[in-house]
Amino acid sequence: MKNARALLDTSALLTALGAEPACEDVRARLVPAYAGKCELFLSFASLAEVYPITHRDHGSAKAEDVVAVLRG
Repeated sequence: MKNARALLDTSALLTALGAEPACEDVRARLVPAYAGKCELFLSFASLAEVYPITHRDHGSAKAEDVVAVLRG
């Protein structure tokens, strides 16, 4: 049942991608979503911000991978 919902913003996504403080809190929301137990939402603006930051910090391959995962 998908009754739990959460909206991830840019800072939450970047926290989950890196080893930043609170990354475990964000990742704890990703696991149930991956298992289909809750729904996560992401704005287009956040996706548009995450791509260039990831590209700058980790390269184009990582940025493409992140976008592919986020798009489902």
